[in-house]
Amino acid sequence: MNLTVDEARWLLMGDLEGWEVIEENYSHSSRWESHYTSIVHNLESNKYYLIKWSRGATEQQGTRPFEYSKPELIEVEKKEVVVTKTVWERVSNE
Repeated sequence: MNLTVDEARWLLMGDLEGWEVIEENYSHSSRWESHYTSIVHNLESNKYYLIKWSRGATEQQGTRPFEYSKPELIEVEKKEVVVTKTVWERVSNE
């Protein structure tokens, strides 16, 4: 699925009809930008997509999402994962 730069920007702001932003996650920072991944939902197809984007790290870097890249939607699905954590506890000496 392809979106124009303007459509992708509207999507990230929650203003693109037929779409909703499910979550937005900070990924990392580079010298001038902060990078994010978002999970978005297409209401018509009921499919979920990951979209990577970035914006200026400060108000001095006025970079908007997709100013230097094209929007790419990657279809994803939700999976439940069980994580086992091992902890060590002191043995009581009664």
